[in-house]
Amino acid sequence: GDSSLRAAPLATFDVWCVASPDYLRAHGTPKQLDALASHAWIALTPIPHPWVLRSRDGKQSVRLQRSLSTSSTSGGRALAVAGAGVFAAPSLVLEADVATGQLVRVLPNLKLPQVFLYAAWPGRHEPPMKTRVFIELAKARLRSGTR
Repeated sequence: GDSSLRAAPLATFDVWCVASPDYLRAHGTPKQLDALASHAWIALTPIPHPWVLRSRDGKQSVRLQRSLSTSSTSGGRALAVAGAGVFAAPSLVLEADVATGQLVRVLPNLKLPQVFLYAAWPGRHEPPMKTRVFIELAKARLRSGTR
């Protein structure tokens, strides 16, 4: 909302809910969004609590109470891998662990709101050439899956 900043979109990511296979064996796999309310929820501290998780179409929602909290997505990912509960984050953060089986997507068919990644710079003018080159490199790497 800062009018002194300009921004360029870099990428859009789906939000995934995940948990470890051990956690799901011990506590069951939620089959519907409202079932998440009875699970241990790993929350991000920058997001107000209780957190309401809504489907992208707005037709489904659940109020989640944190069992644990962390200030970073990498901390939440690590807690989920350790079996501490269910965690939601952008697919970018979770896809490698899902691919290796360390984490399992919970409710994979549910479309949650997406996360948008932007490059921002101060001023009303176009950014310097080095910034424009960086933005194009970031877009290309994000499209190719190279991180």
